[in-house]
Amino acid sequence: MKQLKSLIGVLLFLAVATFVVFQVLNFLSGNETATQKAVTKITNKVQKKDISIVAVGDSLTEGIGDGTSTGGYVSRIADLYATDKKINDITTANYGISGNTSTQILKRIQTKTDIQDSLKDADVIVLTFGGNDLMKVIKSQLLKVTEDSFAKPEAAYKQRVETIFSEIRKLNKQAPIYVYGIYNPFYLYFSDVPEMQTVVDSWNDATKSVVDEQNKAHFIPINDLLSKGNQVESTENEDTSSTSSHQKAEIVNDLLFEEDSFHPNEEGYDIMAKALYENMQKTKTEWLP
Repeated sequence: MKQLKSLIGVLLFLAVATFVVFQVLNFLSGNETATQKAVTKITNKVQKKDISIVAVGDSLTEGIGDGTSTGGYVSRIADLYATDKKINDITTANYGISGNTSTQILKRIQTKTDIQDSLKDADVIVLTFGGNDLMKVIKSQLLKVTEDSFAKPEAAYKQRVETIFSEIRKLNKQAPIYVYGIYNPFYLYFSDVPEMQTVVDSWNDATKSVVDEQNKAHFIPINDLLSKGNQVESTENEDTSSTSSHQKAEIVNDLLFEEDSFHPNEEGYDIMAKALYENMQKTKTEWLP
């Protein structure tokens, strides 16, 4: 009987020892047990993240011309990311004010605590400025506008853009910053004044040169996307001195708000949002690791 008990004890010891050796070899060889696989599956599960997008700027950020009254490109970029599997919740803050120049936008960033608090917590920052600066020069020069008229104002504008970046980076060093360029709303209506487009291009070059010098900053050109519209021709009856009438062809920019032919309409803001989305996708590791 004692021999039988001894034999059973030896067999149990060998069984346990064999199991332990097998587990060790299995672990060293890289083969996963069911338990290890379960742990790995949990570890590799995608962790969703809350994303905050903060937009600061002029009427293009406010969304003037958007017939849906939902906030132009700002609400649309949130919609485009609403189904992203890596995002748990996406929030937006819109600090756009129509008519603001870069000087006014800079002052708001420097003095408004609500903007500063939002910028501190932002995962993504989007800016629009420059159009009103350009229009201010045009209005001051009236019919005397030449390319030379914009040289000094452009240099001063470029310095303000540099300061805007500096102020934002004091508040948030990590969030990528996306800056829209400006477009020429008069391109179709004053096609015989090429100097206007030359000035717009130069203004965009000034903005882009500053953006390119910054860390995690991206310039989004929209001039070619909005200035020419979809090249739709509309026709309307025009009375003449005779009893007959004829049709007059009129070129319209169908991407601009009908009431002012200056700001984007719904389709125009769709295009702006898509351009931002594409740039954010290309640089996604900067804001959604």
